[in-house]
Amino acid sequence: MEIYVGDLHIHTNYSDGANTPEQIVLSARNSGLDFISITDHNQFDGAKYAKNIVEKYVLGLIVILGEEITTNWGHLLALNIKEYIPHELSPKEICKRIHEQSGYVFAAHPYWKTTREQFWEKGIFEQLLSEGDLDGFELINAEAISPEENYPVIEKNRELCLQGRYYPVIGNSDAHKIEQLSKNIKMYVLAESLTEENIMKSIIERKCVIEWQQKYYGNEKYVSEVESWYMENFIDHLRICQQEVAPFI
Repeated sequence: MEIYVGDLHIHTNYSDGANTPEQIVLSARNSGLDFISITDHNQFDGAKYAKNIVEKYVLGLIVILGEEITTNWGHLLALNIKEYIPHELSPKEICKRIHEQSGYVFAAHPYWKTTREQFWEKGIFEQLLSEGDLDGFELINAEAISPEENYPVIEKNRELCLQGRYYPVIGNSDAHKIEQLSKNIKMYVLAESLTEENIMKSIIERKCVIEWQQKYYGNEKYVSEVESWYMENFIDHLRICQQEVAPFI
């Protein structure tokens, strides 16, 4: 398996982000990312445009089409989808619609205080988890929420693991501007090759390690391999990525 670096929660000016999809794509690659997902709030066009930009410039970056389904009861990341998902539906119906497209559902910042009362404290998160509607959840959100709001999710994941309930977890920037990309978090995925299918397959199989605040989260089985790869290869990898986008920025 190869190690790839990515971010599955990024916003553009198609919702509340500051930058265009083109700026996000070029900055993501310039930061050493191999895969991203554009997840604008209740909006799908920015993701499709970003994918076209990658093809236009022939970049070694993949864009996994996504959407952050934003409601007053919580936020869900729809990943690897093909069509827009309406946000007015019930939690279970939204998950069903995503899975019907062969997409994946991850709870976004599940302890976020703005939606905590309904999503976390009133049990929507646990219900979706236990009934198999969620494929996983965002363990770390590095930019859009306060760091303290990640700790209850980390503790919840620890409790679930002690119960023998192992879920795929991801760590993302939730970037709303290019300066936040890959700044305070890195997510490493071990996959056979750099395709949407292989990246998502590896995440679902928990072949994922998240680096945040000088600590590693996710599957401990792969931490030493990721550390070695970073020390030995990341600088060269970053240089290649930056050379690739240099003509366009």
